[in-house]
Amino acid sequence: LLRQDEKVSYIPWGFPKLDETVLSTLGDLVILGGRPSAGKTALSLQMAWEQAKTQKVGYFSFETNPDEVYDRLHALAASVDSVKIRKRTLGKDEIARVIQSRKEFTTRSIDVIHASEMSVADVRSVTVARGYQVVYVDYLQIIAPYNERATDKQNMDKAVLELKRISRDFKLPVIAVSSLNRMSYGQRISMEAFKESGAIEYSSDVLIGLQLRGAGEAAFDPTEAKKKNPRQIEAVILKNRNGRVGEKIEFEYYPMFNYFTEKG
Repeated sequence: LLRQDEKVSYIPWGFPKLDETVLSTLGDLVILGGRPSAGKTALSLQMAWEQAKTQKVGYFSFETNPDEVYDRLHALAASVDSVKIRKRTLGKDEIARVIQSRKEFTTRSIDVIHASEMSVADVRSVTVARGYQVVYVDYLQIIAPYNERATDKQNMDKAVLELKRISRDFKLPVIAVSSLNRMSYGQRISMEAFKESGAIEYSSDVLIGLQLRGAGEAAFDPTEAKKKNPRQIEAVILKNRNGRVGEKIEFEYYPMFNYFTEKG
């Protein structure tokens, strides 16, 4: 079994209001969903980066190349433009900040795993072999199917159930990023947005939906909302087995730096 500090009952997210509302309890499956441009990956990376101060974190990236993920972490740590890092067009001052930020990586334990062809069984095996204490999966809908003949819904339900078993069997938080069904894009985020998989609703311990502030209102213009810098994002607590439901936590999101900060 994985080594666990029995004195630890939960692992902070690094955001005071979110920590107060949703405890990342050992053994929980947390689903973080949202529409494009809501910053799902950016927020999950910032959470993982914070938790890596005290925990061994495994970040399974199913869509994005690990080099790009590490570039985004460098942008977060150094407060520089992630696009400039990828294109290698940093100025002297920015290069100096990135070099300085590399010291942060020696004080944190985070592995980014190229998971493009992995199944949930592979996630379990790697988690056990490397002794991760927190696991991130980015993202659910492109995990390799357990059965090529099964429907997308059956494969999704199986993936969610197996991720829940990982969290339960090894008493660690598993945080999975999820897309939403397209029918819900113009609406206020709700449980209905995750209906492609009943297992997301029933097996998750915590379900958090990210949306641009004002989504679902008559005057809402998503194009204009995306142009704002910072973007105004709401995290809606749709399910919370051990706490309050329906809470909204407001964030400001700086896409250039892959950085979130709570408002107020």
